[in-house]
Amino acid sequence: MFSDKEISVLENINIGSNFILVTIIGATGSTPRETGAAMLVTNDATVGTIGGGALEYDAIEKARNFINEEGEWLRAQKDYPLGPGLGQCCGGHVQVFFEKFSAEKYGALISGFKNGYWLVRPSKSGAAPIFLDENKEAVFEKPSLTPSLMGAIDGFIENDKSVEKIICKETKIEWLISSLRQKTLCLYLYGAGHVGREIVRIMSAMPAKIVWIDTALERFPGSIATNAHRLVVPEPSKVIETAPPDACHLIMTYSHALDLDIVHNILRRGRFNYLGLIGSKTKRTKFEKRLLELGIMPDDIQKMQCPIGLGTIAGKNPSLVALSVVAQLMSLDEKN
Repeated sequence: MFSDKEISVLENINIGSNFILVTIIGATGSTPRETGAAMLVTNDATVGTIGGGALEYDAIEKARNFINEEGEWLRAQKDYPLGPGLGQCCGGHVQVFFEKFSAEKYGALISGFKNGYWLVRPSKSGAAPIFLDENKEAVFEKPSLTPSLMGAIDGFIENDKSVEKIICKETKIEWLISSLRQKTLCLYLYGAGHVGREIVRIMSAMPAKIVWIDTALERFPGSIATNAHRLVVPEPSKVIETAPPDACHLIMTYSHALDLDIVHNILRRGRFNYLGLIGSKTKRTKFEKRLLELGIMPDDIQKMQCPIGLGTIAGKNPSLVALSVVAQLMSLDEKN
């Protein structure tokens, strides 16, 4: 849905009239944005993007026409064959969903974005939307949901989807479920040196939460990105147990001995999305030998990325190394 920066913009908009939430609910082939991408459209502003170009221009025009239509909880869908329909070279197919909200519901929607609620509503116009919290409890209203609908919602949440259409078995009505949660990469970054600083700078506008760890406060810059949290600890490896199992770990401290201790404890724990160690092939060979001596199995050692980065961006300048590493991290969702 919306990034933290976009949500900040949304919080500062003075909504005085109706507005439209525009969401991509289907995307096949080559498309400018993915399913779940969204933008909010008012009479004189837009926040977010569904891909720009002719697709977005047409969607904004339709949304602004939709604002002025009579009726409560209006919803509509439009299919965009990007090649024949809009003359775009990408040639994919996009389904876009338009929903009209009154100004009074703006606060509820912003709260949904900030808290990562799920939005459940019929595909057709008429009924009010339902916001569900992390416990799948309705937040603003207390409607009753049928057993099959709740079962579909459970499956949707369990599979971590962004948008899905379902048919309620009891009523035969089509419903649309959307996650208002921005998918965020969780990064534990060990070391506040030159490359670490560049990684935080590059990721400052990305959907990421960074726990930035070092042994001394003076190693950090005076100010850091809002999506990063400084953590000063004498033993960085003690932080590992607090990391969620899907966290990414990047190790680049000032000490090879400290690097080894952190890598060893991450592999020993065994729950992570990515483990990257800055260094050369020679450093990797030495670390492999020491990790074997410490009792880490060979198959587990192979899960360690060293050298780090895509390998297609040449150069050892800290900015280039950071760019290569961030590109590798942000490609993880496509591989998993």
